Amino acid sequence: YFQIAPCFRDEDPRADRLPGEFYQLDLEMSFVEQDDVLSTMEPVLRGVFETFANGKPVTQKFRRIPYDEAMRTYGSDKPDLRNPIEMQAVSDHFRDSGFKVFANILANDAKAEVWAIPAKTGGSRAFCDRMNSWAQSEGQPGLGYIFWRKEGEKLEGAGPLAKNIGEERTEAIRQQLGLADGDAAFFVAGDPKKFVTFAGAARTRAGEELNLVDR
Repeated sequence: YFQIAPCFRDEDPRADRLPGEFYQLDLEMSFVEQDDVLSTMEPVLRGVFETFANGKPVTQKFRRIPYDEAMRTYGSDKPDLRNPIEMQAVSDHFRDSGFKVFANILANDAKAEVWAIPAKTGGSRAFCDRMNSWAQSEGQPGLGYIFWRKEGEKLEGAGPLAKNIGEERTEAIRQQLGLADGDAAFFVAGDPKKFVTFAGAARTRAGEELNLVDR
């Protein structure tokens, strides 16, 4: 059954909590599994969203994303899917490459990976440098990047990473990520368990800076 319960919060206030009286929806079910709970709550939440969406379309069926997939793709177990950026592993393109920082990380740690954060329309040195400065302000050594631009009739990768890994690997990365002229990609390397939170923050930062988030 459902019940709408009036409650009173008798505890220290926090920024993400309403003080005092509020109402909550209680749900009690027996002998159910995860999908039973989700399918029961979908129409309830969908109705709330439709009531307050001011005519905007509401997703009819909520997407189920396994935890590992969410962390590897978005860097968060509660990702903002309005941001279209999806991270990808690109370790093989840096293994035994001329970019020794990443190559050595991969060679010395079997758990290490390199992830790419594609940033469509982010292909300017000014934006890439801004992202790098932001990463340093977050306590990171920096944020490697490649951006692509037309040189005559040829599409070329630019930036220190592109110079070190060479044209063939740079083009392979571009093709894997589906990027084009005027696009960029940022890279993080190491043990994913250690860098995943930062990678997720970088994804969010890039999406917001480039106005890619569908609001």
